[in-house]
Amino acid sequence: MKIVNMVATATTSTPFDLEKLKLALKGSEQAATGAKWLKMRLPEGNEYVAFYQSGKFLITGVKSIEAISDIVGRVKVLLKSAGLDIVVEKVQIHNVVVSDRVDIRGSLEKIFIEHGELTASYEPEQFPALMIHGSGCTYLLFSSGKVICAGNKTIGLAQENIQWLKEQLKGS
Repeated sequence: MKIVNMVATATTSTPFDLEKLKLALKGSEQAATGAKWLKMRLPEGNEYVAFYQSGKFLITGVKSIEAISDIVGRVKVLLKSAGLDIVVEKVQIHNVVVSDRVDIRGSLEKIFIEHGELTASYEPEQFPALMIHGSGCTYLLFSSGKVICAGNKTIGLAQENIQWLKEQLKGS
């Protein structure tokens, strides 16, 4: 199993003045007209960060918990250099996306028909993967046996969910 993306938010002690923040952070840009958030790519690692008026900022494009901590630290330094001394009160992971391989012998059509108890959809003319909803997450199963699993709150849960899918597909 390999982590391909993590999404987290950091909650700060004070709200952001997005107009001032936009002027202070080079490379940042206001989202669509009227939106209450500011987006930017961090220098060096090119990670995506979105700042919200509420005082939260979203982090995506990372592959480890350590990377999330590193980015929170880098954002704090960046904001301090812009004149904002923030206190991060909480960091919460919202989604861990992983990829893995499962052993499948039949076609995706066959798996779709045989596993009616799985909440699944398969429209190969639209997308080349079987989409399965179960165990609290969403799986994309490709004919090569590659599987993407999204919607996990922890790495441990991602491992459990991949195992659940492998159990469901035994003999397919």
